[in-house]
Amino acid sequence: MHANSPWIPAPVPPATVLLPGPVVVPVFSGLSRVESTEEKAKKQTAEERKRRNRVAAQRSNMKRKLACDAIRVQLKPLREKVDELRKREGALREENLAMKKQVDNS
Repeated sequence: MHANSPWIPAPVPPATVLLPGPVVVPVFSGLSRVESTEEKAKKQTAEERKRRNRVAAQRSNMKRKLACDAIRVQLKPLREKVDELRKREGALREENLAMKKQVDNS
């Protein structure tokens, strides 16, 4: 900028905005505003609700995990039983075919 210019940029505090010309307008970020008692109470209520919800979600997740673990424990022997029964079925089918061949050959 030229030294004789009517608008010379100067160091700007963080909460201001420079406009073309000699006007400086303060900007309110909302951080300097004092919260009312009602706003604090609403904020506290919302935080408490979030905390209760988080605790309830943790409890629910733990219950679900325990239920899934219990089902997995029950599932292992059932799968073993299914495998055993399938093997027995295969053996019985083979035995049945062998007996049918014997009957057909007689």
